[in-house]
Amino acid sequence: MKRFDLFFMDPRVNYSDGKQSNLYLLRREINTVLASKSNPINQTGVQQGPSILLAAMGVMAGIDLLAKFYSGEEYYSNSGIRFQKFVQRYFDNDSADVLYKLRNSLMHNFGLNDDGFKFVLRYENGPMLYYKEKSTTVINVKELHLMFENSIPQFKIEYPRLPSFQRFDALSEKYGFTHQGETLAVL
Repeated sequence: MKRFDLFFMDPRVNYSDGKQSNLYLLRREINTVLASKSNPINQTGVQQGPSILLAAMGVMAGIDLLAKFYSGEEYYSNSGIRFQKFVQRYFDNDSADVLYKLRNSLMHNFGLNDDGFKFVLRYENGPMLYYKEKSTTVINVKELHLMFENSIPQFKIEYPRLPSFQRFDALSEKYGFTHQGETLAVL
């Protein structure tokens, strides 16, 4: 199988050949935490819903990864620009800034607050985001995940025609794959 196809492989396909796509692994893990039946039981004895915090973090990491390939560059100083451009192209224009703030909140602050901007995560039917109050944004992780998954086949089709595709081999060598199942020597 070609490297390009391995990178975009559907996470529902059971594939283990030592080297796996980071995108494949992220998507598989997001699906696992959203489908988990071993979620904690709350104080009233009711089982909680899916692990939406981990799923949201996984989606943010997945967007970051795809944005790197979309832009063709990897400099840390440009992560915000490339993240937002990817979201504008494959999600919608209106959510790019809010999702970047969510990304920073989750990935750097390890929480749901960013510079006075508060997020609430939900898992429900409905729009991906809406405003509860002036400084609070509700993110529907169910719709966020769906939009992320829908962006992947769209990007896969368009990517070979983009100028950034010339860097696919270099970027995929550095960021695209992980070796699974190898034993490391313990010193």
